[in-house]
Amino acid sequence: MTQARVSQRTGTAQEQSVLDGPLGELEQILREMIVHHEHLADLSVVHHDAMRRADTEALGSCIQAENEIVQQIANTEKKRIRVVGALAAHFGSPAKNQTRLSWIAERCPDAARKRLETLTDRLTKTIKTLQERNAVVQAAAETLARHMNGIRKQISATLNHAKTYGRKGAVDAGPSVISAVDIRS
Repeated sequence: MTQARVSQRTGTAQEQSVLDGPLGELEQILREMIVHHEHLADLSVVHHDAMRRADTEALGSCIQAENEIVQQIANTEKKRIRVVGALAAHFGSPAKNQTRLSWIAERCPDAARKRLETLTDRLTKTIKTLQERNAVVQAAAETLARHMNGIRKQISATLNHAKTYGRKGAVDAGPSVISAVDIRS
């Protein structure tokens, strides 16, 4: 470890007090992101269950809750970008607000570095779990869409009295025929 890195990690009391604010804020932001992503991961299970039960009301509520959490994540991400930019400027990163958290953690005092690494690892694992659960929901939605499309095609073929093929090479319903029966006379 170079002398510059040692001095960056230990720092003076004044530098440490300057770092406590942004580092503490970054830790809080990471905790918020973890909570938001864990909540989204839980909602993805509810989302999948609502799809399986064909519960449109629960599905609508779940989608609304997911949208609200995504908005909260976006707001938290704005704060993270601001804080990372401030820390990057303090440590002299050329990447500014695009600086990786691992780069910042390397330049922090040991206790703060360990906390940042722990939080970053936990957030990464939580996001991976969320992605896996969302992949299951996406696969279920695609399967349901294919099933519904197959049902639509079957109905179209049944209602096509002429049994002629459409442009796509399949029996299609064609244009709607409007007819009525006068039941009053």
